[in-house]
Amino acid sequence: YYKEWQGQKINYWCYGEEDNQCVNILFTKNDLAEQIIYSVRQEINNCLDFAAFKKQGYTIQETTLDGTAVITNEKLEITLDYPIKLKKGNEEITVNSFHSSITTPLGELYTIAQHIINEEATKANFDVLTWQTNHADVIIIKTKPYPGIIYSIKKSGLTLNFAVEGVDTASNQGEVILASQETNYGCCYVNNNCYANTPSTSCQEKQGSYETAPCTCEEPTELKTNEEELCDGESCQDCGKYEHGESWCDYDSAPGEGKDTVGSRHYLYYCFDGEIYEESCRDYREEICVQSQNKAICRANRWQDCSSCTTEECCENTQARDCYWNEDLNPLETTQCTPTVPVGLKFWEFNGIEICSRANQEKTCNGLNCDQDWVDATAISCYSQADCGNYENTEGVFTEQGFFNSDLKYDPDESVYKTKKTGSLNLPTQIDPQQQLLESPVQETADIFISIITAAYRFVNQWVDITVPNYLNPFTPSPKIEILDISICAPWQAPNSADDCSKCGQNDKTCTEYTCKSLGKKCMYQEDDGYPTCTAIPKEKQTQFHLEIDPEATSSSYIIEETKLEIEETIYHGYKIKPDLTPYKPFTIGIKTTEKSICRLDYTPQAEYLDPPIFMMGKASYQEQHNLTMRVPPKVAIPQKLKDGLNLTTAEEIVGAIVEPKDLLKNYEEKFPAVFNVYKTVTGNELEEELGPYVDKLLDFVDDVEGNYPFYENLSVTLLDKFDSGGYYLFVSCEDQFGNNQEEELFIELNIADTQEDKSPPAILKFMPENNAQISKNAVTTKIYMYTDEPAACRYAYENKQYEEMSYSFTCKNGLYDLTSVAAGSYECTTTLQTDDDVVIYISCADNPNNAESYIVSLQPSTTTAVAGELYSDHIPEDIDNPIEEYAEYINVEQNNATNTTIITATSFLLSDSYPTLFNTSTANNTLNVYINNEMDCTISNKTSTNQMNCTKTMSEEENKGVYICSADVDINNASVDIQNYEINCAEHDQLNINEEAVQYTLKKSDGFEINAVSPRNNEETDENTALTVTTSESKDIVCGYAEYGSIEFIRMTKIADTVFTASLKNLDKGYNTYSIYCKDGYGNSVEGTSTFYVTQ
Repeated sequence: YYKEWQGQKINYWCYGEEDNQCVNILFTKNDLAEQIIYSVRQEINNCLDFAAFKKQGYTIQETTLDGTAVITNEKLEITLDYPIKLKKGNEEITVNSFHSSITTPLGELYTIAQHIINEEATKANFDVLTWQTNHADVIIIKTKPYPGIIYSIKKSGLTLNFAVEGVDTASNQGEVILASQETNYGCCYVNNNCYANTPSTSCQEKQGSYETAPCTCEEPTELKTNEEELCDGESCQDCGKYEHGESWCDYDSAPGEGKDTVGSRHYLYYCFDGEIYEESCRDYREEICVQSQNKAICRANRWQDCSSCTTEECCENTQARDCYWNEDLNPLETTQCTPTVPVGLKFWEFNGIEICSRANQEKTCNGLNCDQDWVDATAISCYSQADCGNYENTEGVFTEQGFFNSDLKYDPDESVYKTKKTGSLNLPTQIDPQQQLLESPVQETADIFISIITAAYRFVNQWVDITVPNYLNPFTPSPKIEILDISICAPWQAPNSADDCSKCGQNDKTCTEYTCKSLGKKCMYQEDDGYPTCTAIPKEKQTQFHLEIDPEATSSSYIIEETKLEIEETIYHGYKIKPDLTPYKPFTIGIKTTEKSICRLDYTPQAEYLDPPIFMMGKASYQEQHNLTMRVPPKVAIPQKLKDGLNLTTAEEIVGAIVEPKDLLKNYEEKFPAVFNVYKTVTGNELEEELGPYVDKLLDFVDDVEGNYPFYENLSVTLLDKFDSGGYYLFVSCEDQFGNNQEEELFIELNIADTQEDKSPPAILKFMPENNAQISKNAVTTKIYMYTDEPAACRYAYENKQYEEMSYSFTCKNGLYDLTSVAAGSYECTTTLQTDDDVVIYISCADNPNNAESYIVSLQPSTTTAVAGELYSDHIPEDIDNPIEEYAEYINVEQNNATNTTIITATSFLLSDSYPTLFNTSTANNTLNVYINNEMDCTISNKTSTNQMNCTKTMSEEENKGVYICSADVDINNASVDIQNYEINCAEHDQLNINEEAVQYTLKKSDGFEINAVSPRNNEETDENTALTVTTSESKDIVCGYAEYGSIEFIRMTKIADTVFTASLKNLDKGYNTYSIYCKDGYGNSVEGTSTFYVTQ
């Protein structure tokens, strides 16, 4: 059981076990002695040469070798039982045993080694320099090939090597905290030697006596300071500008403020008797080097709970954590607290997605974009978490595959990525073990694909109902366009090259896998006989691989056909899914690759100058099977009203306009000057100036593509046409662990069916809290989140009833594009229930929720024609004294003498659904025209009949009144003096699909739980080092934390049983100490308590 390192096989003296870096294997002096005898037995034939005797005629008779070795601090006594008989004729000589006394410090080195193991087992660290400068003339070299440690102890020409195995925490960053665990095992005593953190079974095997944890092994007395032996009894020598015993830090890149480069490491150097020694801190920056005056130390990087701190005080509490309150993150709605030194990740295996996703951001902004500061802050937050986002490696090579921001206007400013040139860490050297806050967040990887789709569709949805008249209509505020900007943070990716592989290990540094992989995807790390190397992958591994669609993994109800796309001279091969996908239903795509790889989905093919968002397909790990399940979004197209407003009709015209954005802007200003005037009046800014940056960005792109413009133009038209017809292409690209790509990028063509073909009622996909869940005992009300597979209107009742009879309603976001990422794409409904007791409700939903409008008008026979009475519209400003006169263009009555008809015209914004708007008419034949903004079916009704109105699109000169005009002929009895009332109802009339059976939803009150006992008890006397223990009654998923009285930072306690939690309190002040205790369970119940005890010394 050994580590192969630099040509040697070095035995492990302790092994790693889950969250325990060093479990003592109990390698005793007797074991070392037996190993010596075993080595003698193996090598004896190489030591003995009987050739001279054989030449003289002797015969040699050997038997089995046995022996003993006794190790003391200064000597090694070896006795061999090895009978040898030499015989020649009648002459016979027999030698039965051999003995040798060797002066060697082996025993002393063993004692030092075992003391080091005890320190590693209990403190997860051994301070070489502090021990060495206060002890005998022994040199200790500490090397850290990840994840273990190799110690070499040297004295008088003898070297003793041994290793600590350690635990690979980089593969699961954040799950195991260095130096935070209590010793799991007790102490074993064998022949007056103490072995810490040893399993009891191992102790029994060695016939030792056992002391259960907690326990410690004191430093052996024979290792106490002997000043006369230090530096051979002479004055210890300095190292140039560094004094003997001085230590200092060095770094691959300037550390701190979240700016350590990928692949970098911290180093500790120290001077001992004229020689400079190096101790590398643990790789992946899991350890950091901090310095105070002339003393430096490698210690654990306490980064794990920075994102839990919401205040600067919590963030910069350097006794508890190593975090940085970054003022540049102020524009974000999340915390500004990030690790001072971001931890390293095995990014080449896509480890750490959960950590990087802490920096995922969303923001809703007015207009077409968010501001530059917010975009910059999202990029900074991303690379500050760990090896995430867009950043550079130790060679200054910058890559951009780990971060995406959807903002249409701004990219992160280049200045945000500038690394520090110099710097050190202003952090304490002596710290308590890492302790996590009780409220540390549990991160889940977001469904990025659905999130981006949702944001894009929401943006499109806002344009559906916006037209130029919206800006001109005086009864409505100027349309408010909002955009949901999304930033996605993923693990950093190395440059796809092998150019810098040879630079790993330069400047006398040890090359590591982490540094090697950061230099290029095509760099290969190996340890040949324990010698680390970083070289370019061999040519035989630099090969492309094949990918194809997997019919067995793809939803079985669909047919897969091969197809292709021709963009100029480039041909893309792919697959078409038939028939059209049903909106709102789940659909699975499967891809197979001939090499283990990671695959991505893009909306565009891989091409220079294109930087689309990248969606991981399947799991974020290298494998041959890649599946993606999503809920099919509704069919979407470029809104016709948007095309009309731009005076464009086809995708080709739109692409052409994009290429000439200044001409488009000029034409638009000439056609609709009122829009520009209104914008300036409302905002004080010129709309042309506001749109300028977008124009410049488009022109920059056109300049960049230069001779390739025909390709990009053709590609844009093809993709936009597909989008406009209600479908899209998904391009699949894959990459193996060596940076090799597929032979040919393929695409999948999807078409989405119209929603009118939907005959199924909405399905409820998910509840939060879940159905039949238990909730807090003290919850008076509970908010319910429900997610459906399509837009829906949902009702509920406390008895099982039909949909129409249910009295209560959910509040549902039922726009076509109001998707959430829950359940691979869904629509959210909410309500709040009274939960004084257990509650049961019955839920039913209908799809195609109608958008309905109604208005009341009255016609009064008269000798004149006019608008009579008042206008009751809520859209009329209060400061308008005479609205009928003010808005005569929008509501009026005119008589056509030629046809003896009265024409009544009204914009719907001036009508009311509560109070009738009265019109005087002098003719029996009347035409009522009502302008509306949405395409709807309208009817007009009175007491005796209901008639359909004729709705058509308005002419451009009337668009300020409304987009559609609905007309009806209304005949009245002109001889009567009675007012005749009419109700106009407009609705989007779609067939409702309703659940046949209601869904029963139940919430149950939990029993709660209590704190049964706390130790130390109130007023109990205890030592300065004690264990705080809490015992609770039973419940689900209980966690407990403690805090010094008055603090709001509760530190998570260690669970040692389902209802028992403990924490070590050390170096307590003498006198009374009070600690607060807070526990919570999985149902939302919480309990609090305190413990006040007396420390005697």
